[in-house]
Amino acid sequence: MMRKLAILLLAGAESWAHFPFVLPQAGGRSAEMVLSETLSVDPEVDVKMAARTQLKLRDANGEERPLELVLEGNTYRLATPGQGARVIYGQTDLGVMSNPRAPSPYWLVYHPKTILGPVSGSSDKFLLNLPVELVPEEQGGKVRLRLLARGRPLAGAEVTVIPPSLEQQKMKTDSEGWVGPFLQAGRYGAWARFWETAEGEREGKSYRQVRHYATLVFDLFPPVKTMAPMPEAAASFGAVVAGAHVYVYGGHIADTHQYSTEAVTGGFYRLNLGGGQWEKLPSGPALQGMNLAADEGGVYRVGGMAPRNPPGRKTDNHSVSSVARFVLDRGTWESLPDLPEPRSSHDVGLVGGKLFVVGGWNMRGSEPPLWSKKMFVLDFNTAGARWEELPQPFERRALIAAALDHRLFVLGGILASGAVSQDVDIYDVREGKWKKGPALPGGPMDSFAPAAAVYRGRLYVCLGDGRIYRLNEAEGRWEDVAQVSPRVAHRMVAIEEGLLVLGGARKGKNLNTVELVVLKP
Repeated sequence: MMRKLAILLLAGAESWAHFPFVLPQAGGRSAEMVLSETLSVDPEVDVKMAARTQLKLRDANGEERPLELVLEGNTYRLATPGQGARVIYGQTDLGVMSNPRAPSPYWLVYHPKTILGPVSGSSDKFLLNLPVELVPEEQGGKVRLRLLARGRPLAGAEVTVIPPSLEQQKMKTDSEGWVGPFLQAGRYGAWARFWETAEGEREGKSYRQVRHYATLVFDLFPPVKTMAPMPEAAASFGAVVAGAHVYVYGGHIADTHQYSTEAVTGGFYRLNLGGGQWEKLPSGPALQGMNLAADEGGVYRVGGMAPRNPPGRKTDNHSVSSVARFVLDRGTWESLPDLPEPRSSHDVGLVGGKLFVVGGWNMRGSEPPLWSKKMFVLDFNTAGARWEELPQPFERRALIAAALDHRLFVLGGILASGAVSQDVDIYDVREGKWKKGPALPGGPMDSFAPAAAVYRGRLYVCLGDGRIYRLNEAEGRWEDVAQVSPRVAHRMVAIEEGLLVLGGARKGKNLNTVELVVLKP
């Protein structure tokens, strides 16, 4: 079996090959190792041929730990503990080989390496002093790769790069061992070889050459730009895009868990996406724990929570049932039918002319809050419509909703038990049915008060650690896309250039930060 793999790997060294690639899963807490020409499972190659692979994980502090590979189907699964920038590396030892095309026996060794987290800055932190390795370096949103053998640059050597387009590129290194730069955001793979004359014996077999192959997997995230800050640092506010503007309303403006009539705002602002500063609009009731929705005619505000106690007095939080629309062409608010019951810490979405309210609870001052077991719907297609109640297969708050086509996605949140949920529930408006989607990635707390948006027909979610993921519906999984500043109870909206991530809370303080993840080609 080992000989079969060697023939596969070497018969087409100049045209095609199968290599061990370690592929991080969304969230960076696990990975899988495959044998492939591309960054996916090749069903025609038995991954058990690489059973002698040994891998380690090096964290940002330089501490290392061995990783256990568990065979699952035609991949090896491995847990990747820790957070932040880390490197997986190791060795796939295939022993001493003989081949009719080789003048003498050789020892065949692969050196897989994978970067966990976005590649940023100097290449030094990704340098492991392996016999041969590819080392990435990022500058200004561009990445170059350097090929090193025994710590020295290899000039004029061939490097095969697998870009996000999956069309392989064969490149020659320059005099300092560099290839690139690469600009396209997404996942990259690469491999290169280094053969050296060396005599020895391994497992009773003699060899006269060692054939080293380096593989590399890394993610290049899109650039993030800082935009004009929000007029008020806030969390648990509402945000939506309507026309050429992004609108924000209300929110919590005091330190985390501090509640009073002065801890929330009814401020209403908009930012012209074509440039300029934030513009103050007619304000409304001071609320938090609510969100906005919009159509061509207006911006909708639904429910929320309003503290009744002055500063320094016992907390007295109450959810509200009021609903209003800001009419864009008049620049004024108008009242709409109240919710059947007060609601806050919920979310809203417009699908097919229907306004949906999902999740949340009813805060009642000193009385225990009532968790919502119903979804409310207001159908604007019907004259004089009133709110209707529909079944909701969960009880969660601090969640987020996003409308995609004829469906409403409800993501994350917290349960009455206090546990944070990574569930994704999908309501099909046409069929009137709920189903489950792929669970959110990330750590156990990252799905509390997330943010979500739909950009160019794809669903994106931003979790508490600042990671942004995109749903791959065809494969039923989430993909790493970008990294912004960590925060919770924030909002994310889609604009022409990409995704705007606004406000939120971090380490007990609210933020006015606005970051643009540039996705437009």
